[in-house]
Amino acid sequence: DISLIPFYGRFKAVEIFGNIDIESECPKFIAWAKRCMKIESVFKSLPDQDKLYEFIVEMRKKLGIE
Repeated sequence: DISLIPFYGRFKAVEIFGNIDIESECPKFIAWAKRCMKIESVFKSLPDQDKLYEFIVEMRKKLGIE
């Protein structure tokens, strides 16, 4: 749990930029991640998915990827 849940915040960006639906490909994994995100200590320690996505968009623009 400790080593995998921090990557959950990046899934939105991976889905959008990779044109993949992780939930349909790995439904049990996403269900587990959503349960973990309901735990207050986990939720408060990880960045918001939307803010992380916006940051990735900005970094891609700065790097000339978009």
